[in-house]
Amino acid sequence: MTLKRIPYDKPVLFFGNIRDLFLQKVTLHEFMKSYYMRYNNSNHSICGLYVGRLPVYQVMDFNLTKDICNRDFDHFMDRVPLGMQSTDILADLLLLSPGPIWKPTRAMVSPAFSSGKLKAMDVVIQSCGEKMSQHLLKRENPDKEIEMKQLFGIFTLDVLTNCIFGIDSNPWKELNSELIAAFYDCENYSILTHLKMNAAYWFFPENLRRFLKVSVLADDSVYFAANIIRNAREYRLTNNQRRNDFLQLLIDNAAKEEVKKPENRLMDEKHILSQSILFILAGFKTTATLLKFVSYELAVNPEIQNTLRAEIKSVLEKHNNVLNYDTIQEMPYLEMVLLETLRKHPPIPRFDRCCIKDYKVRGIDLVIEKGTMVYFSIIGFHHDPRYFPNPEKFNPLRFQENRNPHGFFVFGSGPRNCIGQKFALIVAKYAMVYILKDFGFFSTNKTQVPVLGKNGNLDILIHPKM
Repeated sequence: MTLKRIPYDKPVLFFGNIRDLFLQKVTLHEFMKSYYMRYNNSNHSICGLYVGRLPVYQVMDFNLTKDICNRDFDHFMDRVPLGMQSTDILADLLLLSPGPIWKPTRAMVSPAFSSGKLKAMDVVIQSCGEKMSQHLLKRENPDKEIEMKQLFGIFTLDVLTNCIFGIDSNPWKELNSELIAAFYDCENYSILTHLKMNAAYWFFPENLRRFLKVSVLADDSVYFAANIIRNAREYRLTNNQRRNDFLQLLIDNAAKEEVKKPENRLMDEKHILSQSILFILAGFKTTATLLKFVSYELAVNPEIQNTLRAEIKSVLEKHNNVLNYDTIQEMPYLEMVLLETLRKHPPIPRFDRCCIKDYKVRGIDLVIEKGTMVYFSIIGFHHDPRYFPNPEKFNPLRFQENRNPHGFFVFGSGPRNCIGQKFALIVAKYAMVYILKDFGFFSTNKTQVPVLGKNGNLDILIHPKM
């Protein structure tokens, strides 16, 4: 297949349009933003690029995005497949599963993120917030900056292991534990491994790729997490113990399938491990990233931090300092701050779909052929002045009237959007309340302003309110 009737950069032999990305001269965030900006004023609803040898359509228009992801979802039910053998434990990931597997799996796991389930996690998340607050109070040197990635990585890991699997890892007691290292390293590849994996995907034809074995996550971290989950599952089954968490939901679904359709089960042990690993690793990265950028924006925008603290203080006083799921819903400015952070610093720069049957694009002379990849640049839309005027300015009031305005796709769009978005926002809200009710964020000469890239220096001073 080749790109037709749409604008695109002239491709380079072997690399297509991604040479700098492949050679790691730019990050994926930087690449997706710059390529989108190149064509966002071209009056085209769609542009193209070559990812190695593969032609990709990149959508540039809000309405077309909604068409593809919602109205015509039956044409784009799948995400882009790797086309290679996955590590056995990850073979059934909900994120990458084709439609016939994705749909029943999603139906099984969705109840874990209902409002009722989130309310039931209240006490656990509060306990994690208290432990983080106590850690900050007991620091030997309170005037020393803290690297936000580490702080919020530990908090997020504490929440996830408790809420998702019922394991109290208490990472604050041992900050250099094997558990923390495993989750920090889940996406840390050597440069050689990174090049091999991308070369196989971008440059090998599909009939050769399917014989290759590749892991989308670091094997050591995957198997370490799998052993923890497997042991927790076996302990519950052996001792007839139950907990109100994500793992229990999967165990119960497996038991129901055993009775109703034992010869055609979906939720077997491997499937349980696969979904469990996905949710803890995906939740760990994205939530911790959101929190570190919130702290950065509040540190460099003290007037916004003061407004947010005033809201938190007012709501807590109204409820006699009782913090729970219901009181946290009475903090609209807190949610606006989180959404604006996700707009400006999306943890994931793009999402994709794969066309599963030929699709005629409305309004233009273009047919997207079956098997073609389609990209949606989240970071491009979020920094497009057509949708967000003065996009580099941090302005939470953008979300005052509409929680999901045109061009805001941080959780994806349509039926295959992020299943854990409510959980991530609740966890982030608790983290901010527990810090801002007792502390403040302050930038210092170690804080990189503006922050450069998603891995920029985010050393922030967290100090009792001044």
